[in-house]
Amino acid sequence: MAKSNMISGIHNWCDRWCERCPFVSRCAVGVADAALSSEAKDMNNEAFWKALSDSFAKAFVMLDEAAKAHGIDINSFSEEELEESRRDWEETSEQADKHPICQLGMDYIKAGREWLESDAVKHKLEGAIREVEMGIRSIADGEREGLEIQECLEVIQWYLHFIYVKSHRALTEIADANDYDFELPPSERSHNGTAKIALISVERSLNAWALLMDMMPGEEDAILSILAMLQRLQRMLQAEFPEAQSFIRPGFDTEGKA
Repeated sequence: MAKSNMISGIHNWCDRWCERCPFVSRCAVGVADAALSSEAKDMNNEAFWKALSDSFAKAFVMLDEAAKAHGIDINSFSEEELEESRRDWEETSEQADKHPICQLGMDYIKAGREWLESDAVKHKLEGAIREVEMGIRSIADGEREGLEIQECLEVIQWYLHFIYVKSHRALTEIADANDYDFELPPSERSHNGTAKIALISVERSLNAWALLMDMMPGEEDAILSILAMLQRLQRMLQAEFPEAQSFIRPGFDTEGKA
């Protein structure tokens, strides 16, 4: 695809699920990832580390060129400045760890993982198979329900840790924001963009859990508890980042929905 059709910066505000992204062919990261061989995507393969090293090398060259163009010397810093920056980052990160949003995010990871590792889905699928064998339902109906459950599980598993990671990042970004950041309109403030993708991830997870609950009435109490946790997390993120939805993500909010 022509380079002019690429969407600049789109990868900064996505959920990293390239296989399901309608803009993957217009994303520099998505195109580069698609070009990698299966060996280059395997962390246990030497090709993976070679590809990663090459990507870093290219990124540093681009960073150096951009810095020079703006008259910035990225190599000009003292050990004291480096140490101060490290301490500031650690303090900010620790504060985010203790924030109620992140603590609730960790609770959700634990609750979600415990349910996913239980035998609930196994028992549900075994029951569906028995019903097909007994003629209570058709093979097509049993397969359809199995695929729907699998789809919900994939969504839940994909975002299980992602929600915490993005929430934590949004909190550290707003804590580190300077006057320049707040001079920008809400639609361009980085912490709003990060919070927005966290909220999108929460919404997609809520929908997946709700569908599971509808298909697995025997798990209603357990799933309701998880849904309540996610809804509380959603409200807390909305309260902490009231302008998040106004952030304009390149591609996703300018050329379509994803």
